[in-house]
Amino acid sequence: MVTSVGESAVCLSACPYILAGGVSRSADPAAVVGVHQHYFGENTLLPAFLAVEDVQRGQGAVIEYLDEMGVDAMLMAPALKTPPDEIYILDAEDLRRYRLVTEAIDDG
Repeated sequence: MVTSVGESAVCLSACPYILAGGVSRSADPAAVVGVHQHYFGENTLLPAFLAVEDVQRGQGAVIEYLDEMGVDAMLMAPALKTPPDEIYILDAEDLRRYRLVTEAIDDG
């Protein structure tokens, strides 16, 4: 499958993980691609240790998925450092370094 983020498109939150699913992946230089911490909603009935366990299990699955797709799992570093109500915007160098794109990006 080919995945692409088109000109001036916005691909945030879970969208970059969809982009990662392509065998051939690209993002237009004018596209905005960004990540943040995983957020599973609030559940006041779930004890904190179980909630943390669920989040960590989910993050482990994402790391395995990224590795399987040929994306550098270090993509998770800026994601994990960015609160769920903020977005870390990946620049052209980030997209290349983390191998989120497989096609060259002309960033002028």
